[in-house]
Amino acid sequence: MRKLAITTAAALGALAAVCAWGEVGSVISSFPWPGARNVYRGADYAYSVASPNTLRAYTVNGSLVNSVNLAGLTDAGDADHSVLGGGYLAVLDGANMLRDYVVSTGSLARSVAVPDKIGYGYIPGGAYMYVAAGAYVHRYTTAGSLVSSFRILGPYIGGIAATRTFEGRSGEYVVVAVWAYDSDVGMVYTATGSTVATFSIPGTTHGCVCGPGYPASFGTTFWCNSDVGGRRAYQLDLGNGTAVAPVSLGRIRALFR
Repeated sequence: MRKLAITTAAALGALAAVCAWGEVGSVISSFPWPGARNVYRGADYAYSVASPNTLRAYTVNGSLVNSVNLAGLTDAGDADHSVLGGGYLAVLDGANMLRDYVVSTGSLARSVAVPDKIGYGYIPGGAYMYVAAGAYVHRYTTAGSLVSSFRILGPYIGGIAATRTFEGRSGEYVVVAVWAYDSDVGMVYTATGSTVATFSIPGTTHGCVCGPGYPASFGTTFWCNSDVGGRRAYQLDLGNGTAVAPVSLGRIRALFR
């Protein structure tokens, strides 16, 4: 994030809030979480499923808070927000099922058949679910009816996510993590498949989600579970940071009197 730099310490303090949108794809934070198979970002914690079916809750700084077993889950894939609302998460299962769970207890709340277990994304409160199958992203109603599909630029998907805001613009965006050598590629699409932007993702992605940023001033950010010499949770900037009104020129001049 670029900041106006002035040598005087007092001036720097007054101007620190004046900044441009963050650079998309820049790393905000990361921490190790061994054995993670996916990532979900809730209102308070970051979550991952460890083999075979244990949901672990972490603080945004990487401290383990608690864990629960997810009933009926056999092979955890991508995870994301649930259409059932807050307090739930959805996880793709190896049996080509999308399973919704109560986060606090691990109780199974719903199971829906899906075409593949590659990737799943959902905007909380939205009308559509996104499921990746092969090199395609399919858009479904929350009731399970297919609405549309588009093909991504790349055959191997490490996860998909969805967000209402990108670079401060409102809309409906799908973020696809595409496997590539050494560093993966994040590709941002509109809901109908038009390419919006690309950015680099560290390591090899195993699930991703768009969720609350930390600090909150970053707005909605991109959370991914990456293999970088071991599994790590990464939080990447989507350019949704809060812009603050600039300090007046008169106040800046006053600092140098």
